[in-house]
Amino acid sequence: MKKVVFNSLLIASLAAMVACDEEDPLGTDGSAEAKLGEYYLEAESIVSYLYNISDRAYNDSTFNASDSTAIWGIPVVATPASAMEFRFGNGITGNDGITRKGMIMVTENGDFNSNGSLTLNFQNFRVDDKKIGGPNTSMSISNSGNGTFGVSVTDFSVNDEFTYSGSKNITWNTGQSTSTEADDNYNVGGSFSGTESATGNSISGNLTEALVYDRSCAYGVVSGLVDFTLAGDSTLVANSGSVDFKKDDGCKNAAVITINTESGGKLVFPKTFNGF
Repeated sequence: MKKVVFNSLLIASLAAMVACDEEDPLGTDGSAEAKLGEYYLEAESIVSYLYNISDRAYNDSTFNASDSTAIWGIPVVATPASAMEFRFGNGITGNDGITRKGMIMVTENGDFNSNGSLTLNFQNFRVDDKKIGGPNTSMSISNSGNGTFGVSVTDFSVNDEFTYSGSKNITWNTGQSTSTEADDNYNVGGSFSGTESATGNSISGNLTEALVYDRSCAYGVVSGLVDFTLAGDSTLVANSGSVDFKKDDGCKNAAVITINTESGGKLVFPKTFNGF
């Protein structure tokens, strides 16, 4: 869900919009900013999913014994050319309701268990029929030891509409060395940037309060705060804002996008997220 606090002159019109359109209360005001925030959530969730499935596969006892397994119903196979391949084929729908297609090929640089890294290559990969990745896309996962990892993403294209880059650090709290998914719990910090292809409007930010990933919750992320700045064309009426993954809502997929307008007002949009 998403939430927005308009300046005083816009509150009345917002209330009318919400009454008419509960699903999309943005109307014509704030839509450009909200779109950037939503692109960020989408890109963040895909990167998170790819880190998680890579982690689960690399530590899977069946995969380590036989070079093949299934993670969340996804066939995972080691080949002479890759450390592992995630084979989504013509489409596999996960428990999150998202259908993924194509393949991710993962190569290992050094020994991943000893400060090595993994590089992910995208081959016709799609998420709900949105093309993910482009010719310049790179994504790597590095092991820094003692339950800490880095995730680096460059030119991560979402359906040729939005390009995302980020540098994240992951610190495991519990579950990293166990085969049980339900005890997986880690914090994510770092920074990101992204640009909308059609307009050149951009968003960049920092994870001010670490995203807390908790696998005992079906939606993955249970809390965290992201502060961002905005830049672009004249359609933007704001230059900064935040995304709050609400800690006090329990295990729900609710985030609040708050946008700070240049006139001193605030827009607060409730938003749901999925796929983490």
